[in-house]
Amino acid sequence: MRNTLFLIAVLSMIAVLAVANYFFQPFAPRKTTKPATLITQITPTRSPTNESTKQLKIKLAQLFLVPLVLTPQTKTDLPQWIKANRPGMILISGHKLDVPTLDQLNQALAKLNQKQPEPIWTGVINDGGEEQSLSGEGFTPLPSWRRLCHLSPHQAKTELASAAAELANVKINFVLSPSLDVATSSTALNPHLCSTNANRVTRYAMDYISAMNKVGILSVLKHFPGTGRLKSDLTDKFATIKIAQTDLVPFKTVIDQEDQPISTKKAVLVSLVGVEQSGGMACALTPQCVKQIAAVNDELLLFTDDLSLKAARFDPQTKEYTRTLSQVARQAVVAGNNVLYFGDQVSYAQLDQVLNNFVDWYQKDSQFKNKVDRSLVKISRFKSI
Repeated sequence: MRNTLFLIAVLSMIAVLAVANYFFQPFAPRKTTKPATLITQITPTRSPTNESTKQLKIKLAQLFLVPLVLTPQTKTDLPQWIKANRPGMILISGHKLDVPTLDQLNQALAKLNQKQPEPIWTGVINDGGEEQSLSGEGFTPLPSWRRLCHLSPHQAKTELASAAAELANVKINFVLSPSLDVATSSTALNPHLCSTNANRVTRYAMDYISAMNKVGILSVLKHFPGTGRLKSDLTDKFATIKIAQTDLVPFKTVIDQEDQPISTKKAVLVSLVGVEQSGGMACALTPQCVKQIAAVNDELLLFTDDLSLKAARFDPQTKEYTRTLSQVARQAVVAGNNVLYFGDQVSYAQLDQVLNNFVDWYQKDSQFKNKVDRSLVKISRFKSI
């Protein structure tokens, strides 16, 4: 019995030592190992942070309407900034641009649009007259808005139908036209203003919108709340006016129009003019003023006027032109605008600075993020109609 117990004890000790040697190897000779050189063995990869920032910039650039100045009969290539950031919209400008130039542009855009779910929209200012950009080979010069409004309704409709067909042929998606501003006796000769009669402005504007809608082009009605009595140029300085009820008649009438060709898609460009009824601040930068037009129809797509205008930089507190383009753009978003219009005086370096600031604000400011997200949904919906 005693021998049996002794044998069991010996075997148990052997088993314990075997287990210890298996896991810890206390009896194995020590090996010297070289320090691991993990850094040199890892294949470099893209930084997830940089990649996510790139995608966020493309997302936020959907709010941007950026300039593209073209030269006729030259090879058209897209600027690198547009290729990299793929803004939501571009505004074409130039002198006597022709159809071949626009065809080249559309080929370049078609390749770029294959890389993203939302297509880049192209537009022009189509007020007619001497400043019409698309007036070269393949385009028929359109009379100025003032002259068009004084043609017979039949003649005007014929001119507009022809212009709309030519724009559709080169795949224009929107026009920053017509102007619904009602002229006064002192501004009646301005070629960009239709008439001093609000009803005439309304009637011809509806004909304009209808002609564009029939070929799938969005008309952006400008310049809410009406700048027909403005005597100075907002390019040079800030100005304030008192809005009369007659200034609002064309906007309210056209937007409330239930006729299907008119009501398919509606957009309004909000002016940077100071409005006395809104505390003298620029309308497009003031929630109180922007809400007036949004309240008429909450489905409107709201464009700012050109944020590079000197009037946009005016600080009502200091009375100086000290605000940066980024600050102005941020204020426009918070005020309730959906599309931020940057004119051809803005460089792509400036746009990049604005976009970088937007990335920072979007990540840190929930109010700004919510405003941006609502605008992105609305822009996407308009492009899908």
